[in-house]
Amino acid sequence: MRKSQSGFTLIELSIVLPVLIFVSMIVYNEMRQQRIDSAAEQQGLRIAELFSKAAERYQVISKSNNTVTPTNFPSSIQVLINEGYIRNCTVSDASAGNCRPMTETLWGDAISVRTYGVAGNPTIPRFELTIPLAKVPADQRNDVAAGLLSSLPFATVSGTNIVAEIGRPGTEVAHDNFYMLDGSRALKGNMNAAGYAIENVKDLSISGLTNRTVLSGLAWGNVQQNNQIVSLVSCPTNRGTRKVNVIPLSYSKNGFPFNKMGAVEGRFDGTRAYVRIWETDQNGTQAWFIPAPPNASVLVQQQCSK
Repeated sequence: MRKSQSGFTLIELSIVLPVLIFVSMIVYNEMRQQRIDSAAEQQGLRIAELFSKAAERYQVISKSNNTVTPTNFPSSIQVLINEGYIRNCTVSDASAGNCRPMTETLWGDAISVRTYGVAGNPTIPRFELTIPLAKVPADQRNDVAAGLLSSLPFATVSGTNIVAEIGRPGTEVAHDNFYMLDGSRALKGNMNAAGYAIENVKDLSISGLTNRTVLSGLAWGNVQQNNQIVSLVSCPTNRGTRKVNVIPLSYSKNGFPFNKMGAVEGRFDGTRAYVRIWETDQNGTQAWFIPAPPNASVLVQQQCSK
C-alpha cells in the first residue's frame, strides 16, 4: 500500500513561492506608500499650524504698534514657542522618540524662517518657511514634496527644499470659497464667526439645499416697546424700497385684560411701530386700542428689496 504524501512537492513550491513573493512585494509597497503619504500629511498640518500662529502673532503685534511691517511676524519658530503661541516637544520627549520639535521636520531637518517685504517694500510683508527634505530618503522625496506642495500656500520647490509663505493677515486674495483667516486652505466645515457679526453683505444666494431652512433675503430685526420710533436701516444703492414688517409679541389693556378681543395687528405708520387690538368694551362700543409703550412689545423686521 502506498503511503500518502504530505507537504509541498518541489514543483508546487516553485509555483507557490514566486506568487507569495509577488503578493508580499505589493503589500509592502502599498504599506510603504501609505506611510509616506501619512508623514507628508502630518508635516503639512504642522506647517499650517506654524503659519496660523505666525499670522496670529502678526495681528497681536500690529494692534499694539499700529504699523505694517515684516517684523510683526516672528523672526523664528523659537519666538512662537517662547511667546506661548505653540507648544514644543521637550528634550526628554524628543530623546524618547515621543515627538519631534516644531523647529524641525518629522525627518529631523531644521525649518528656517524669513520675514521680508516684497521688492523691499515693508508695507507688503511676507512670512516664509523653508522646509528641507534632505533627510527624507531619496526614493521618497518626490512623493513627500508632492504632498506638501498640494497642501501648503504659495509653495515652490528650491533644490531639496519646499519654500512656502503667507502674506499679512486680512489681505488675502479673493477666493471662490470661504478660506481660513490666514488664506492657507478652504474651509472643510461650518464657518464660525467666533461671536462676531458678518457685516456689509449685499446679497446672499443659497442653492442645492434639501430639508433645510433657506433665507429668501437678508433682514434686520429688533424688539422694542409699543408705539416707539423705528430706527430705519439704509438700503444699498439700486436695492429698491425698504419693507417694514411689525409682529406683535405681547400686549395688554395697560395691565388689565380685554373685555372682548377681535383682530390684533402690527402696524408701521412710517415713523412708529405699534400693535393695535380691536376691542368690544362692556358697553358694546367697538374701537382700536393701542397699549401704552410699557404694556406691549413688537418685533420690527426691515428688509431691502432686490
